[in-house]
Amino acid sequence: MAAYDTNRFSTSPAGFAGHIGQTFVAMTAFDATTTGARRVSVIDRVGHAVATLAAAYTDWKDKRATRAALSALSDRELDDIGLSRADLDALR
Repeated sequence: MAAYDTNRFSTSPAGFAGHIGQTFVAMTAFDATTTGARRVSVIDRVGHAVATLAAAYTDWKDKRATRAALSALSDRELDDIGLSRADLDALR
C-alpha cells in the first residue's frame, strides 16, 4: 500500500490547484434562509452607518477648510466677494 494517495488529486491541467478551487467552491454555499437575510440586513445597516459617518466627516473637513480659507482673507477681500466677518461665524 502506498503511503501517499495520488488518486485524490485531479488529473486536470490545473492539477492540485484545481482540486483546491473545487473544494473551496463546494464549501462556500450561500445561505438564503431568513437568518441569512437578517444578516445581510444588519450588514447593510452597518455599511450605511459607516457611509453616513464618512460623509459627515468629509463634510466637516470641507467646511473647516472653507472657514480657514475665508478667515485668512482681509476685510477688503471679504467685501469683494460679498461677505463680512459676521458671515464667517454663520458658516459653522
